[in-house]
Amino acid sequence: MTDITAQKQGLVEGVHYFIPRTHFQTKTSEQRTAWEHEMSALELTFERLAQVVMTQEQHQQVAKNLVSALRKFVEWRQMSMNDVVGRLFRTDFYPSRRKHLSDLKLEGRSPGYIANRASLLSKLRSIVMQIDRAHALKTKAETPLQAALNDLVAAAGDLKLLSSRTQVPLRKLEGYMRGTIPGRNGERELQKLERYFAMQPGALTDLIPRRTQRPWSRTGKRVQMPMATEFATPYCRRLAAARKDPYRVKPADAPERLRREWIDLLHFKTDLWAVPSIGKLSRRWTCLPFPERPQHVGDWIATVNGQWCPTAKLNYETLSNYVGWLMRDRSAGGAGLSPDVACTMARVADVHHIRRHADWLIARSGGIVSGSVWRLLTFAAAMCQPDRGFLWHYEEIGLSAGYASAEWKKKLADAFAAYRLAQKNFKPRLATSRDPFARIANIIALDNPMEAVWDAMDRMKRDRPPAGGEAELIWARNYLLLGLLASNPLRVRNMLELNWRSDNTGHLRKDPDGSYRIFFAGRELKNRYGYALTHDYNVPVQAALTPFIDEYLNEYWTKLTKGRTDRIFVGTLNPERSWMSMSETFFEITAKYFVGTPGFRPHAMRHITATALVKETGGFTAAALVLHDKEATVRQHYGFVIGEDGARWMAKVWKRGRWGA
Repeated sequence: MTDITAQKQGLVEGVHYFIPRTHFQTKTSEQRTAWEHEMSALELTFERLAQVVMTQEQHQQVAKNLVSALRKFVEWRQMSMNDVVGRLFRTDFYPSRRKHLSDLKLEGRSPGYIANRASLLSKLRSIVMQIDRAHALKTKAETPLQAALNDLVAAAGDLKLLSSRTQVPLRKLEGYMRGTIPGRNGERELQKLERYFAMQPGALTDLIPRRTQRPWSRTGKRVQMPMATEFATPYCRRLAAARKDPYRVKPADAPERLRREWIDLLHFKTDLWAVPSIGKLSRRWTCLPFPERPQHVGDWIATVNGQWCPTAKLNYETLSNYVGWLMRDRSAGGAGLSPDVACTMARVADVHHIRRHADWLIARSGGIVSGSVWRLLTFAAAMCQPDRGFLWHYEEIGLSAGYASAEWKKKLADAFAAYRLAQKNFKPRLATSRDPFARIANIIALDNPMEAVWDAMDRMKRDRPPAGGEAELIWARNYLLLGLLASNPLRVRNMLELNWRSDNTGHLRKDPDGSYRIFFAGRELKNRYGYALTHDYNVPVQAALTPFIDEYLNEYWTKLTKGRTDRIFVGTLNPERSWMSMSETFFEITAKYFVGTPGFRPHAMRHITATALVKETGGFTAAALVLHDKEATVRQHYGFVIGEDGARWMAKVWKRGRWGA
């Protein structure tokens, strides 16, 4: 070892671990030594570390293996379980582990045994780092990374000098020392410091609080999240296979003829003067304000007079799938038509093609008559309906397909009759190809499904990142999102629109007693023509969330929104735009903090809260009030809970009788 290397190594070995009182200023060595002495009574012991492992580790066998490895590691160092962890799992960890593994090899241990011991010890060090970060947050003290960096700066003598010699930008070093979590290139910068001080690889980079993968990149590009195969549902596996074999006509690829006909349909279905007045108002496609997001090349399929029509988007998917199937090669199960013949809405009146497409969809879904089949028949019937259907009123579409007026109307009438008959025959067999409860099956099976939610919130609270950086802002936003969905399970669109105004006129409002409530006018809700037509949403937020809402609004919200919007939940890139990745972010949250689930979207929180209330009350009234829907609708969706819990209630009846245990 050269003199310079030995000198650097001596500096590293002299680095101690400490937790001063605050991380907002750089401390002198004298202050740091005094504070280290003050913290001696709070230092973690090996026995306490073992208790933490047994308490927090989900799998008991893994916990036992970790504790066993800990005890053997401590014995190897000739220490007691009552000794403090000190430097062994901090600055001395890598040299100690390397020597320990070397001794195991000399003892004749197998490579698998040695690799397992190395993995268990790394896991234990990670737990120590989590405990250190939690303590730093609680006491407003330095994190392990800040502590190590401040020691290195003290050893180097000057921050600017260290920056110059290691080629780490000064502003980044200053940010890391203030508590900013290193970003994408941060690990590379810390590795420069490790090499300069001849430190073991990972001595600094392992101190970075690890975050889960972003569902969206910094530039707004979607990142594919990995699928948890352990919990993947049959629907997920079918969907993964189907995505590898796309066939629909994308909006950007639609030919001019199909595009023109679809725009005519949009105006027909949204214009009060064009839609026949008979029948229900819901036959008309309603429009909403256009989402605050970047424009997309496919927005034309649902844009009418500057407004957004969600129903149009869903129906275009049905039509584009059908047209794409018409052009699909016969060897792949399609109709094999040319684009000139297939790309027109006139093909909706071809009963034989609609029938073949429906049969193909059923076979592709594993024999299930799914919602896609039902939507196909409903859309086709609506288009062909005599006196009311779009194709009935636009005879030029039939003429362009080679049909005379009388022949076209007869074809439409016959097609409508065939589709209505098919609907009657298929309705008893109608089933969902996707079980909406599959991903949360382990949660709703609990006696109180909300226990899983509270457990996840506790886990998320313990995983709070260090203060002062973007990570803390994102964590606070995500934590409040989970809490509000658990308290007030609104739909995603309403959570995106949820706002706060200082004059208390926003959706989130503060009552005189300091508690909060959420208010939405009935016209702002999805069921605005149903239950919400006569009932506004005006529901209190659970009181347990009040302190955190106050903290969020006072400390985090203004930094996130940067004064550009009054919405509660925003993205970090463009807060003035709608946070389009909310569902993906929530999926990431649930995959990380909920036990026994591969993750789920925000709408599943409605299922969890509803089943919890049905189990608790034995009825549907409370669940209907929380979901802000008709009791009959809630009974239709959650009636199975009563059936499953019938045996449990019957068991209580038996216990009260002479046959009871």
